[in-house]
Amino acid sequence: MPTNVASALMWCSQTDDQILLLQNCWAELLCINACWKTVMYETVPGCVRIGRRHIITAEMALEIGIADVTQRLVDFADTLKWYDVDVYDIVAMKTLLLLSPGSLICC
Repeated sequence: MPTNVASALMWCSQTDDQILLLQNCWAELLCINACWKTVMYETVPGCVRIGRRHIITAEMALEIGIADVTQRLVDFADTLKWYDVDVYDIVAMKTLLLLSPGSLICC
């Protein structure tokens, strides 16, 4: 296993390793993206934006059984907004997640 960033990047340069990393943390990456979009596009409070035109309201989440996850995403998006996180911070979070698969950031 790599011990510094440079060796980690070399280790991840192989296609099989990249695929393995994405398989291990795709859900967390999607959660971070949803929270970032929620902050970036000024979504209605209590909603999570999953695309430019698509949001999940609390009612929708309750109806399809994902109210707990949606509330966690809303809370994480509120935290990002409170800390005034920018795009560079989001990229750093994604990088840290990719370099340490298995550790949950937001869910």
